[in-house]
Amino acid sequence: MKSLAHHIRRYGTTSVSVDVFDPLLLRTIGNERERYRRIAVRWQPFLEEHGMCMSPLHVALWRQWIVSVLQEAAADQNKEAFLDEIVEALVRRLSIVCGNMLSPDAIKLLSRKLVYEELLEEKTMLRLNVSLVNVLREFKKNGGRIYFISDMYLRGEHVSHLLGHFGIMDIFHGGVTSSDVGGGKGTGTPFQMLLRRHLFPMVDHHKHVHVGDHAVVDIATPRSLGIPTLQAQSTFVWWVRLWGQIRFRLPNAWTMFFLCRNTRRKFRRFVQMRSSLLPDPMHTLWSAGARLATPLAYFFVYTAEYARALRCRPVFCSGEMHQCMKYYRVWGGSEEAVGWRFLRRVHAIRALFHRIITTQEHSFHSTMLRLAIADTETPSRLLETLGVPEERARLADFALRQSFHSPESLDNQMRSVPWMEHFFRYVTDDPDCKRVLWEADTSLLAALHTLHQDGKGEILLVDVGWNGTIQGFFEQYIRLHGYRDVVRGLYFGVTGNLMEFGHRAKMRGVLVQNGFRHPHAAGLFVKALWEYILAPPAQEDFKHRMIAQGVDAGMAFLHKEHLPPHLFFRALFPDTLQLLEQPKRAEIDLLGRIVFDEGLQKKDSFPMADLSMPLHRVWRRFLRHPRRYWRTVVVKQQWRHAFLRWYRLYPISWGLRIRSRFAPWQPLRSPFR
Repeated sequence: MKSLAHHIRRYGTTSVSVDVFDPLLLRTIGNERERYRRIAVRWQPFLEEHGMCMSPLHVALWRQWIVSVLQEAAADQNKEAFLDEIVEALVRRLSIVCGNMLSPDAIKLLSRKLVYEELLEEKTMLRLNVSLVNVLREFKKNGGRIYFISDMYLRGEHVSHLLGHFGIMDIFHGGVTSSDVGGGKGTGTPFQMLLRRHLFPMVDHHKHVHVGDHAVVDIATPRSLGIPTLQAQSTFVWWVRLWGQIRFRLPNAWTMFFLCRNTRRKFRRFVQMRSSLLPDPMHTLWSAGARLATPLAYFFVYTAEYARALRCRPVFCSGEMHQCMKYYRVWGGSEEAVGWRFLRRVHAIRALFHRIITTQEHSFHSTMLRLAIADTETPSRLLETLGVPEERARLADFALRQSFHSPESLDNQMRSVPWMEHFFRYVTDDPDCKRVLWEADTSLLAALHTLHQDGKGEILLVDVGWNGTIQGFFEQYIRLHGYRDVVRGLYFGVTGNLMEFGHRAKMRGVLVQNGFRHPHAAGLFVKALWEYILAPPAQEDFKHRMIAQGVDAGMAFLHKEHLPPHLFFRALFPDTLQLLEQPKRAEIDLLGRIVFDEGLQKKDSFPMADLSMPLHRVWRRFLRHPRRYWRTVVVKQQWRHAFLRWYRLYPISWGLRIRSRFAPWQPLRSPFR
């Protein structure tokens, strides 16, 4: 831990807080169900003694079910289920299943025995980070104070027991566990409790540093409270053989199974391995049938973690991932801040909050989510914490001041056409965003929450996506959080196969429009919106509904029964009217982007399929047959380049080869140089 020693010497640090698991006690990560099964083997004698004869595998399955039930039943979704209540609920359930009802005292006594056995199993999975312990002991000799913070499902006495087992409990002056304070690190409660109990009365909290692992909450939450953070380098090195030839190093288990192109099988194994530790979106993505599970699911994980860490409400929309990767310098620019350098490879996020509010852009290979921050009181502090550039702060500050707490404010934001024109003009002036975009409303889930709390009104969800991924997530999200009663209908323009979303979601009035595949599909899509939204009841009921921003701005233009696509996009983008009049050919590609070709003359029609269909077919073929695709497209010499690139001898971009071959209008250069 040279970084910690250097930080202590340079800044005169007087106190250090350490995350127990992974930085200090290195935990062997494996299949979660297999770990439950090994623990159940230890439990067998105690369970059989009380008449609960059940195989270890069945006990493990019951435990997985208990964990999910406790998590979903919690009033606060940020609060995890802890070991005591998990084991007690499991014993109560097994006694019912086996027909041997135990008294409450017997259940508590048996639960304590099982918890003790699990701690014995936990000790076999832990080993000490000796280098970090040596730095901490030296720091304590020089008068420093050390505290531990634990976000695991263990209570304070369990954590102290494990630290005492390794002989390091004597170096700590105190500690805080999420189970004892009633909230995980994502809520900020453990850090606030540490400041209140230990740091404020004794030392200057500005000379405090937190040593965490690679989890996002260990980065975002302390820094939002003014506490500097350091990421401990894990001594675990995972070697995974990819494509049979290239080896990658993995510093943590979050990225372990996102390496292979065979995403479906690997993603299923990943969910089984980390099922009890992942946020809700990760559980729902695979069941929703996400074909782009690798980049999208990885992005869901970190977006949910950021949202929890900053105590903001997540709002999910569509956009583009690789634009964010150019600005990945988030908190200090360290690659460990977001996980690992392999995020370049899977088109995940390097600079999430640099593009949260200012940029929305569709891409044919990815789907992006965006966070709308509900903290309207201190937007400047949030911008500073999130690392939003100063030149973008004016627009971001304006967006943050848009309150999402009432239908009236939502309605004002929705119908604020000057604000939307300013937004689109800002985006088109950005050199990194050359194309005009049409994006769905920025506060879908916020409005869902608002209307659900009010108990009145209905809502209409509108979005445009390239396949069924985002529909599946919305379906699961609406079903999980009980928003089905306020959802009137849901429109999606889908470029992939038509999905029978309405039958799965069991909501009335749901339409899935196969948009942007046929020259008149956009017009039919708008016609359906026109008939469904502006039909009776009266217009004053409109404030309890929501439509896409672009459709709202161009609604005055939508008079005809069948609106042609070029008029449709003229209505959505008044600023592009002048561009459309120039002698250029404007094509609408896979997701509705207007692409201008300098060398072609303008035509009356807008042939969308000319550009979008080959891209769509090539990408689907790449997802279905990854090995065959790479053997035919990437020549043998480029395998050597890829090998050297991942060992950082020179920067060859994987994304460069794909985009330069199948998206020739994009610049032929690497975005990572």
